[in-house]
Amino acid sequence: MTYVGRERNQLSFVLAKGQAGMSEAEVCRRISAATGLHAATGQEFGWQTIRYYIAHTGIPVNFGITIAIALVVGTIVAGQTFYIFTLENLKQFGALKAIGVTKPPIIGTYRLLFGNER
Repeated sequence: MTYVGRERNQLSFVLAKGQAGMSEAEVCRRISAATGLHAATGQEFGWQTIRYYIAHTGIPVNFGITIAIALVVGTIVAGQTFYIFTLENLKQFGALKAIGVTKPPIIGTYRLLFGNER
């Protein structure tokens, strides 16, 4: 008992099945009337569970923070990558411009190598 402690004697929920031909709503109404406890259909129980996690745990907040951080970091990494690419190729673009190449051939070559995306 010192190491393990006492067991909880609280019951969270009980699954029940009604007689053939009875609707779920009727079974829930009869259980509530007979016991004074809350009875819910499977779908209602599922939504109650979802609402509980949203209202009483930090899961939605942590999930939102994780997504926000991922978007910020992803945007920064993509921006740095494009910036470095531009800096590393400035000499080549400058050399092409110096020998008289206009913008359309440079853009056309870029599209040929990297697809039609701009």
